[in-house]
Order: sequence, then C-alpha cells, then structure tokens
Amino acid sequence: RHSEQEKEIIIDELKVDGFDGEHIYVFHDCYFHGCPKCYNYKREEPLRDDPSDTFHLRYERTIEKLKRLSNLGYEVIEMWECIFKRLKKEKRLEYLDSLPVLSNQPLNPRDAFFGGRTGNAKSYHKCTNGEVIKYV
Repeated sequence: RHSEQEKEIIIDELKVDGFDGEHIYVFHDCYFHGCPKCYNYKREEPLRDDPSDTFHLRYERTIEKLKRLSNLGYEVIEMWECIFKRLKKEKRLEYLDSLPVLSNQPLNPRDAFFGGRTGNAKSYHKCTNGEVIKYV
C-alpha cells in the first residue's frame, strides 16, 4: 500500500507514505522537512511562509516522527528528496536495465498468426454510404 492507492496510511496518528506490514516507507521533501544538507544556512531564522516555523524545527519534528515509528517496532526506510534526485540522475541506466519489460525479447509479429482469431488482414477501412462495420 502507498499514498497513491489509498491516500497516506496513518499509523499511531502519523501519516506515512508506504507500509507493507513490518516496514514503513517515508519520503521527505527537503523544504517541508528541513533537510540539513539542502538548508544548512540560517536554520534558526523564521520562514517566510510560516514565521512561527524554522528549518531546524521542521527537521526536529521529522526526527521525532521517525523515532516514534521505530519505537512502535517498525523498520523505517526513509528517502530524502535531494538524495532521490541525485540517484535518479546517476543511476538512470541501471534502473532502466532492471525493468523486466525492457529485458524481454521484442514481439515477433509472425507469432500472432498462430491460434485463435487471426483474421485481421485489414486494419483500416473507410465506410461508404450505408455501410456499417460490425465485429463478428
């Protein structure tokens, strides 16, 4: 289960991005979770969009959430946005090579003419007046 299927999963009043029984998957957006690598300057200054918040406070809340989930007995697997973007650039070919759809042999059109209904000898037909196309 993940957030695209049934919204974010809520475990002990905490939203998580993915869950498969004993593992919890969490994706951290660098801005909203106060990534110390991306936002390492002026971490204690108030943010423009929320003057009551700082990058340091956002990061501390993120760490507390991860500790709370770990204390519940789950293995927390996390990914920061900046690391994901870097991996996406560096390991793009490795990822594409690992996809099963790309490792299969291409289809051979001649294999389609054996067994079943194979009467599609004409893919397009323009109807004349009064003519109707029906599938039988």
